[in-house]
Amino acid sequence: MRLGLTSAASYPSCVRSEASIEPAVASDDMAIAAMEADLFPLEAIDAGQVGYYRRRARALALVARARDGAVLGYLVGTIQRRGGEDTFWIITMAVARNARRRGLGRKLLTSASRWAGNRGVNRIKLQVRVGNRSARALYKGTGFSLTRRLEGYYGEGDDAYLMERPIRARVGAR
Repeated sequence: MRLGLTSAASYPSCVRSEASIEPAVASDDMAIAAMEADLFPLEAIDAGQVGYYRRRARALALVARARDGAVLGYLVGTIQRRGGEDTFWIITMAVARNARRRGLGRKLLTSASRWAGNRGVNRIKLQVRVGNRSARALYKGTGFSLTRRLEGYYGEGDDAYLMERPIRARVGAR
């Protein structure tokens, strides 16, 4: 599905370290959805889903924003309670192809972890395609460990790894 918006390929080729990590706003929903469709065409979330998570109290939508306002990357996640414990699940995360290897993914993960930890969450989890070596390296480099392999997780039959890491929650947070 193509949304007819700016694709990741048309983002600025030079991303300065001044890119900021900030909460997504309504005007970012379509840009996030367009990048999703470009990078994850078979499992992309749409603008309505981005907006849904962005508005939920126990969910988070972050963007990596260039100085000119362009969305260079994003992270969408939600806190889920299971077995009496809150876990922050990353639903989707990406950085535009030509904005990679500049620390934006690490900054998005750090900001999301801080946000979740401030809410008393002590664990963060995600699924990543087995073949996505660069994402797996990023997650491993930020403290995630492989929990298990999820066979046939993606619609076209590709396997995923479940990865997780602890979060140091702030005392008295919530």
